[in-house]
Amino acid sequence: MKMSLCAKTKIRLIDGSIKRPPAKSSEFIYWEKDDSMVIAWIINSTDSTLHGNISHETTIKDVWLDLEERFSQTNAPHIHQLWRTLCLIQQEPNATVTKYYTKFKSLLDELSEFQPLPKCTCGASKNLAQREADQNVHLFLGGIENDIYNRVKAIILNIDPLPSLRKVFNHVLR
Repeated sequence: MKMSLCAKTKIRLIDGSIKRPPAKSSEFIYWEKDDSMVIAWIINSTDSTLHGNISHETTIKDVWLDLEERFSQTNAPHIHQLWRTLCLIQQEPNATVTKYYTKFKSLLDELSEFQPLPKCTCGASKNLAQREADQNVHLFLGGIENDIYNRVKAIILNIDPLPSLRKVFNHVLR
């Protein structure tokens, strides 16, 4: 359902990035039209037993939060397994760095789906994103076969600030 909302550029109504304007503002009528349209989409794509609850909510964001609270399941065991795998992943003895990077990056991408970084305007999310990017570089380098890549790892770790994971991967390949 999120994919459809993204495709129709309505996801911002449920994620809080579009706030309800004051009722007397000129934007309110457009916001109300979009909000009602998305509620109608949800009603038309859900089981009829939910329709009563949906129609009592005031905004699509309220509808979404209600449905999410009722039907979302915890992903903690899966997230834990992803973190465990990321912390323990090692380049296999005869595997290429490309194969290791692909597997590592796939795990990171899956984890970011379950644990996206928070968004804010205060700048804290930028610092958090940089910390996470640095952490990913350390995890990646920690899993590379030590004997062959010790020198290149030392060079990368002495770069301040640390390069992106993609740049580190390209540097290791050279």
